[in-house]
Amino acid sequence: MPIDFNYSRNPRYFSESFKRKLHEAIKIEDVLKALDGTGILDFHGEDIKIYHIDSIPSEMELNKIIYMLGDLKT
Repeated sequence: MPIDFNYSRNPRYFSESFKRKLHEAIKIEDVLKALDGTGILDFHGEDIKIYHIDSIPSEMELNKIIYMLGDLKT
């Protein structure tokens, strides 16, 4: 059986795939509408918390999907 020794996997595949799916499903209009209300957006039954801040304190526990408007510093 031939083996391709140049084959390599992308270690960030699942992260990039999930991010792509979010970008395809969520429109900026939905984000702005959620910010006017609860700040939570529904994504296939999962709650996505939308943040306008650029950092999250270390003592803050998050157990939801986070959608940051900008870069995130943790």
